Amino acid sequence: MSSDGRIKIFQQSLALIPQAPFIGVGLGNFEPVYALHKTASGDGMITRTAHPESDWLWLGIEGGLLALAAAFTAGYFIWKGFGRWKKSDGSGRRDRRLRAAAGIGVALLFLQAFVDTPLHTLGLATFGALLAGLAWHPAKRLAANLSVPILRYTASGICLFSGFAWMAVGSGEAVLPGAFSARMQLESARRSPPLAIKLTRSRP
Repeated sequence: MSSDGRIKIFQQSLALIPQAPFIGVGLGNFEPVYALHKTASGDGMITRTAHPESDWLWLGIEGGLLALAAAFTAGYFIWKGFGRWKKSDGSGRRDRRLRAAAGIGVALLFLQAFVDTPLHTLGLATFGALLAGLAWHPAKRLAANLSVPILRYTASGICLFSGFAWMAVGSGEAVLPGAFSARMQLESARRSPPLAIKLTRSRP
């Protein structure tokens, strides 16, 4: 951590949180904001820093302390839903071992997020979500008769659409109207080669 400059990045990144402590500097704005506040590394060498080498620090800077508190609260309830890994929890031995292994994997991802960015990687994030689903205790699951089916299916559809739209936008596809899609289309138009237009005169 000291050889690749992470300690210095952590120190300079922490100084950005007081700039906008509650709402953050905005999602996707870490790199330009950090470039304005960082000091040169080495012998005046200019480097580019895309993230602060920490998922939690990254979320705290871009989303603010409120988003960070919400993420930790969600993590607490997820961990609480994993249940008790004891012999008297009503499940079989093989099921307890599977849930324990999956829960340990989720905990390792959360801990690694303090010194790296696994939760900002699509592959590791989806794998962590799969492990969280496997580690969830069967007794903590909501019974089907406790919720209205139409509301459950509607909420599930909204979540699926939002997730796919978020991944599509993150991969560079302008699928949602807004300033971000307009900026992407403008940049795409600037990168495309100019079209040669040939004007012809029609005879009377």
